[in-house]
Amino acid sequence: MTCRKTGSQTHVKTIMQDCTLAAQLSRAFVLFGRLVAGAFIVTALAYGVGWAWLTPELERCRLAVGTESGAHAAMFDEETGLRLCDERRH
Repeated sequence: MTCRKTGSQTHVKTIMQDCTLAAQLSRAFVLFGRLVAGAFIVTALAYGVGWAWLTPELERCRLAVGTESGAHAAMFDEETGLRLCDERRH
């Protein structure tokens, strides 16, 4: 509600009562509270979507790293084994 003056004295008194500093502050705090609550809900939803989307992907990456490490270890073992066999032949 906005503060405006009209010709009617009763109407002006009612409007002016609504426009007290306490009423204005109350409306400002309600608006600010709603904005904060909205921002919190948007942030929580974004976090939830990100978590649901990224958690499986991170798990797949972690498993791929383990598999790749195992493959590298096997290649090094194979290379070492080939060197040992080659050295025994000479």
